[in-house]
Amino acid sequence: MIRGGLIVALAAALMPAALVSAADLAIRDGDVVVFVGDYVTEEYQNRGGDRVAWPTHVESFLAVRYPELKASYFNAAWGNASAGEVVERLDRDVLKRKPTVAVICLGLQEAGLGPFNQETLDRHAAAMKKLLAAIKTAGCRTYVMSPPSVDEQRSDRLAEVEYNKTLAKYAEAQKQIAEDAEAVFIDWFGGSMVAREEGLKRNNRFSFSDGGLQHTQESHTFAAGLVLDAFGAEPIKVEISLDWDSGVIESTIPGASVTKQEDGVRVIELPNVPLPWPTLVGLAPVFAETGEADRWSRYQLKITNAPAPGLIMAHENMQVPVIVQQLTAGMNLASVEPLRSLKAAQDLGNLIRRKNYTRVHAWRDQELEPLAEPELAEAQQALIGAWYKYVEGYEKMIARMPKSLNLKLELKPLMVAAPQPPADPK
Repeated sequence: MIRGGLIVALAAALMPAALVSAADLAIRDGDVVVFVGDYVTEEYQNRGGDRVAWPTHVESFLAVRYPELKASYFNAAWGNASAGEVVERLDRDVLKRKPTVAVICLGLQEAGLGPFNQETLDRHAAAMKKLLAAIKTAGCRTYVMSPPSVDEQRSDRLAEVEYNKTLAKYAEAQKQIAEDAEAVFIDWFGGSMVAREEGLKRNNRFSFSDGGLQHTQESHTFAAGLVLDAFGAEPIKVEISLDWDSGVIESTIPGASVTKQEDGVRVIELPNVPLPWPTLVGLAPVFAETGEADRWSRYQLKITNAPAPGLIMAHENMQVPVIVQQLTAGMNLASVEPLRSLKAAQDLGNLIRRKNYTRVHAWRDQELEPLAEPELAEAQQALIGAWYKYVEGYEKMIARMPKSLNLKLELKPLMVAAPQPPADPK
């Protein structure tokens, strides 16, 4: 263990996660949550890629925030899907999963990527009404999320047709359809418009997409936050407040303690701290761009009467000075090492992604693509069964993986060398 800084050390054994009441959470034990949408919801095209679609972000957050929750998740989104096509494939792609919760996000591409067309919107609205009626009949609790706005400043084509005005009409229509069907409406369009405007004030290069339509991690994190809000989820909010002089510590984590050592070091120990949002671990820019990740996964360290000029944050071979002003205002440890690349959280997030990719692969590449050769039919069915056995195994592994850790913080004043007198010219 390194001396001379703030050391965030993991205990030898990760603890069982702190129990968080799920009484106000809309997702319940035994729920099967199905995500329905087009390419902005689809995970299929991103196998092996860096992008994580918002449904997987939602699942990974719930895994660490509500570790006792037993629910399953299926992404049935399909690139270029229209509401009418979803209705046609509803039994095959959605209802066969026996869902109890459906989250639907359609319209981004169906609006045509061109000038507004009322007939296209009317066709979409009629199909959405059929879709919601069928899902409600199947006993699903339903959430309708509007398509996101687009970065017109990144695309001359989208700016020319004022595509956000078109998407605003789709969001307005979906809101009314959701209300009529007694479904919950989630306004990704309106929320993203406001967030983009605020982001551009901070940074004139801010964007939710590459080229206007290819949504970034920031956009998917923002969408996940909206869904978690709609589910009534509670953010991970760990607060640590230390008075440097008196050694008095306050924390939202029960059992937090501090030890003052003779060499000026303060050692803070916190048991049973929830892991940071797994699929965001390692994505520090996400915390900076929109504030959504910071809102949902926050480990605030605040120190009063900290020695000037500040402290050193250190982990293994990395040491970062932190000035008094940062400590006084409070800083989110999730955006710095080692929490921002914590292996336990990365392993959990990667396992959730692998499980989802395997499930979609078994469904789309195998179930929906039966081999023409009868000699291979039996082998393909065995292969499909094997893939789903992998999914079951992944689910069991996810359930037993640790969802929290013991956190140990070691703090020491930053010592600044006194200025040296000028050398004697003689």
